[in-house]
Amino acid sequence: MEATVQNIYNNTALPGSGFRAGYGESFCISIGEKKLLLDTGMFPLKLLHNMKAAGIDPDQVDTVVLSHGHRDHTGGLPRLIKSRKTKIPLRIVAHPAAFEKKSVRMFGFKIPMGIPPSLNKFKQRFIIETDTAPVEITPSLFTTGEISERPEKDGTEDSILHEESGKSSRDPILDDISLVLKTAEGLVLITGCCHAGLLNTLSLVSAQHKGRIVSIIGGTHMVAYDNEEIDHIGDVLRDRYGSPDLLLNHCTGSKAIEQLRARFGSERVRDFYAGSSISFTLQQENDNDN
Repeated sequence: MEATVQNIYNNTALPGSGFRAGYGESFCISIGEKKLLLDTGMFPLKLLHNMKAAGIDPDQVDTVVLSHGHRDHTGGLPRLIKSRKTKIPLRIVAHPAAFEKKSVRMFGFKIPMGIPPSLNKFKQRFIIETDTAPVEITPSLFTTGEISERPEKDGTEDSILHEESGKSSRDPILDDISLVLKTAEGLVLITGCCHAGLLNTLSLVSAQHKGRIVSIIGGTHMVAYDNEEIDHIGDVLRDRYGSPDLLLNHCTGSKAIEQLRARFGSERVRDFYAGSSISFTLQQENDNDN
């Protein structure tokens, strides 16, 4: 069986693809007849336009995994639910902290950036599963669960806030999770923003699953990393992980992508914009070993 990972929402869209660009991230992962989304982008009408361009009916999606609770990854969720005609509730999988009140401090203002409050209008049409531990989405696809051990640089910032006991403070973004796809070639990591830090995330994945990490797809929040920090990422990817393919977008930043591309080559480091897709042969079920 094959799994196809298609980017359906991103800062940039492939020219001529019919997809529209919008800040944020969303992937559709198709496994047989099953379709699920990792994130829903920021702007709902762009999400629905791109789903139509990809031939994805909202009723075909039975699960949405939220990589974290920021608006550029959750903004399309209420409209997606509203657009569904099926009476089967949508399964939403997330870390519990994804539903905290979140904001960003910009130009002296605190701007809300959490999950849209309008989601509450559709309570009867979805089921939320929250867990800090890994969750099996299918026999070949798993969430990482909470990535709390972070010896390497992560993607938290003083300006990114959450609310605790009615007070705003720096958000550790413990709700940041990613997906792990088990393929015949090895493990594929699919990320939203990777606020937990790419190297911290990879370390946890290696502890959770057997097999080499062969591909990393998505945002990696290196947009503010300096050259030395990006070089360190490259060193570890080479020395510890055997230089996996990198299909990058969103908050990775063009500087980091180009620096990694100069190091590993254009065949190994590719842009993965809205309209991009890649397929993998899945690991046989009886070979799955968590």
